[in-house]
Amino acid sequence: MIRYENTVPGIFVRRVNRFVAEVLIDGKTERVHVKNTGRLGELLVPKAAVTLQRASDPKRKTAYDLISVYEPELKQERQMTPGMTQVLKVTGLKHGPSARENVGLYVDIGTDGFFRNLCITCED
Repeated sequence: MIRYENTVPGIFVRRVNRFVAEVLIDGKTERVHVKNTGRLGELLVPKAAVTLQRASDPKRKTAYDLISVYEPELKQERQMTPGMTQVLKVTGLKHGPSARENVGLYVDIGTDGFFRNLCITCED
């Protein structure tokens, strides 16, 4: 387990670029270093709670490193009514219709893919 010292809570404002974000710390907007340069678009959303680590080098351009973000609640794009079912129909299975037990779904870049209470049935 990694343990960080000198941590402070913050509120994510926006991503400036791959390496820099703006975060609200004690009511003041600060530019912080983003350790994970991946897109993280589903996590780094405005008002997301984040944890920062104060840098030990006073000569750095940023005084903090963004080290964690709390997962935001998933947005409901469309309200589901009780008994309503959404269906994703897949054809042309890679391993054929006789494949069983494991399912892998590829969601292309730029596409939101959230699955909750996923139920898979096979129709031969």
